[in-house]
Amino acid sequence: MINLKILDEDFEEYKRNKILYEKYKQEAQLMYEENKEELDNLLNKYLKLKRKMTRCSPYEDEYFVQRKKWLKFRNDNQLLDKYLELKNKRDGYFEKFDSIINYSSAIEHVIERIVILLHKDKKMLMNLYSREEIDLSNFGKEKIEFLIEILKNRHSFIGYITRDDLPLMMNILEDLDGTVSYSNMYSCDIAEETYLNKVSK
Repeated sequence: MINLKILDEDFEEYKRNKILYEKYKQEAQLMYEENKEELDNLLNKYLKLKRKMTRCSPYEDEYFVQRKKWLKFRNDNQLLDKYLELKNKRDGYFEKFDSIINYSSAIEHVIERIVILLHKDKKMLMNLYSREEIDLSNFGKEKIEFLIEILKNRHSFIGYITRDDLPLMMNILEDLDGTVSYSNMYSCDIAEETYLNKVSK
């Protein structure tokens, strides 16, 4: 169900990138608040120069003329350059930690039916098909949230349930994942339903 070794490695990498993202986000925000008027003015001019450049074809000489002006403007304005550098770092670290959630290989199957089972003082991750369970007691809140995000991105997480909810949940799954009846349906709807039913198993 879940490769715990890969999950631990991905979680540590995720935390490192998220900390750096938060750091550069705060620094960029603070710099903007302290220099709002000047930065608004510089950003406005910078974006106008960028628009002029992007209106040209990259194969025209005019494109290189405008690009040179755009880059020179940034280099000549240290405040703007530093602010944009902070934003680029912020965005880069966001992409890194976001891609860990989207592309983690800790989940071994594409689509599962997974819940977090709340029982007494325990939280158990449970695959409703295989009945496999993983004790989440030592995970901590942030790691559980990280795991849930990975599962959500793979359309695998159903939610939190208790032992009392389990029989009802299993009945619902049997109904949802059972054979679909295609009578009285248009052919295009049948094709779509067939595809959706196939990929959800």
